[in-house]
Amino acid sequence: MAFSANSLIFLLTGLIIGSKRAVLGESDLFDYCCLALIYFILHVARLTVFVLLRPAMDRLGYGVSFQDCAISVWGGLRGALGLALALVVYGDRCGARTTDCINPQIADKFLFHTAGIVVLTLCVNSMTIQSLVETLGMDKVPISKEHIFGIAMQKFRAVGNHEVRVLKQDPLYGASI
Repeated sequence: MAFSANSLIFLLTGLIIGSKRAVLGESDLFDYCCLALIYFILHVARLTVFVLLRPAMDRLGYGVSFQDCAISVWGGLRGALGLALALVVYGDRCGARTTDCINPQIADKFLFHTAGIVVLTLCVNSMTIQSLVETLGMDKVPISKEHIFGIAMQKFRAVGNHEVRVLKQDPLYGASI
């Protein structure tokens, strides 16, 4: 259900933006520059939160390395929740009272910027996260973990071989093994 809801939100947003030319048609260079600025500010804000909370997390026993912070900041994709909220603002331009109406151009810009941030994080961040992981050396398994994994695999093989020997001695299974 989550996948279906997520897909529906992206589909609805695409249909609304595609059918309502005002959302893209009235967007000019200034709007695209604002979009780039918002994209940058979102990353700076996320980085600031990690930098400010890192000492507290260290004291609480949730030590976070620089690499973990970098991946968390860059990997913070925005998606369905932001789009759902933008669709609510876009679709419900007037609140319960008619004096609480949102200017239609503001609702269009809100949807444009929200969808733009989602597109940028999905295109830029998600396409470059693997390079960042490799650059930070987080794709390499430590030698100690490799050693432990090797020992565990040896034990699994030994237990598996023992079970095969036991089954071969069983008259019901011996002939088929």
